[in-house]
Amino acid sequence: MRRWYSTTDGKTNMEIIYSECSLNEVGYQLEVADRLKVYDCVKNNNNGMYEITTKTRTFYYDEDRRMLLGE
Repeated sequence: MRRWYSTTDGKTNMEIIYSECSLNEVGYQLEVADRLKVYDCVKNNNNGMYEITTKTRTFYYDEDRRMLLGE
């Protein structure tokens, strides 16, 4: 897993948070290391990404590219 800082994804224009990670690694990282409570994780059929909702922010996990993105 690789952590990114202030980098924008060219495909989605969202901030890249983590790359080279699985959905399980993302869940662990958000809840344990970043201390964010994940309220919901739903696959969005429009863009094929998982939408991960926390109290303060919404994240998107791109399974094909193995990246966590944030708005």
